[in-house]
Amino acid sequence: MNDLVFAPEGINAPDQQLNYQRHYKKPDTFSGKNYQLYLGNYLSACARKRLPFEQVLEELQNNIIWNDIALHYESINTTEHELIERLRAGYQERILMGYAI
Repeated sequence: MNDLVFAPEGINAPDQQLNYQRHYKKPDTFSGKNYQLYLGNYLSACARKRLPFEQVLEELQNNIIWNDIALHYESINTTEHELIERLRAGYQERILMGYAI
């Protein structure tokens, strides 16, 4: 508890004003975590239905954000082919490990 700081130094009294402003993420600081979570959840949902991977991939590539996903992975040095192979491996793992049940 001693490490907690509720106000910057110099503001001790309640009558002194503290100006608090939230800073939002800028588009250039995007980490891609949402895309990664989306892909994982999508693969798990499709694995539960035991869909063939080719159908899963086709539906994913027809998705409106597929180009954004591919560009994100290219920005971290993963080609579209490598991404598809990762998706295939992840999909098969979900089925084999029983996550699809």
